[in-house]
Order: sequence, then C-alpha cells, then structure tokens
Amino acid sequence: MALTASKFRQVKEIDKATNRSFPIASNQTLYEGAIVAISTTGYAKIQAASLKCVGIALDTKSNTTTTLDTTKRVDVQTGHLEYFPYTSATATNINRSFYATADDTISPAASTNNFLGVCVGFVSSTGVWLRVLAGKA
Repeated sequence: MALTASKFRQVKEIDKATNRSFPIASNQTLYEGAIVAISTTGYAKIQAASLKCVGIALDTKSNTTTTLDTTKRVDVQTGHLEYFPYTSATATNINRSFYATADDTISPAASTNNFLGVCVGFVSSTGVWLRVLAGKA
C-alpha cells in the first residue's frame, strides 16, 4: 500500500550516505521516508515493480501537474542504514538482499521487486536494519 503521509525515519551512519536529486514525474507525491523509483525517462515516481529503486525520499515533494517539470525535484538518500518494518523478520535475514515491493514495504523475495539493500541487523520479528544500496553503481 502506498504511503499517504510522511513516515518517521530511523537512520544510522548518515555520514556514509549519498544524496541525489531527481525531477518528479507528473501526478506524483513522494512522501518523506518513501522508497523512490526512477522511470525509464529519468523521473522520480512511487516505487512500482517495473521501476528501478533509487533510494529513500528525504522530504515530501510533489508534482501535481499533468506535465513533466524538471524544476520540481525530490532528494533521495542511499548508502546509510535504515530501519524497516518487516513482519516475518528473523536472524536468518542478516546478509540477505531485500527488495522494495511498494514505497513503504520490503521483502527478501526478488520476484518482480526491486533491490533496495542488504539486511545488516535483526531487531525483532517486526523489523530489520538495511544498508540502503538502491541506485548504487
């Protein structure tokens, strides 16, 4: 399910993060903390199965017009550690790749999902710490 508001982010190792800016596709609202994807034309969109994940939105931004506008941009972050809720978390998830299934949901199942990062810490059965590597070359 897509986010309908900004989410509280729990992050670590911000000093290892890389921030990048992308123009926002038309009719898109990207909330702070959302997993952001990039379209084939280079515009930021809400994460979807067919799009490449590029990072986590640093603030809420939108392009509510029906046209592409390169002046409306969202900053995304990658390279840091971030906590994500995951209801099936176990210690065996450590060192496993995780994939974005929506702008606020993760899974260790690749399927049609997009690579987000690697699990570096198991918190409880309800969440994990990921090294966000989406968009890294």
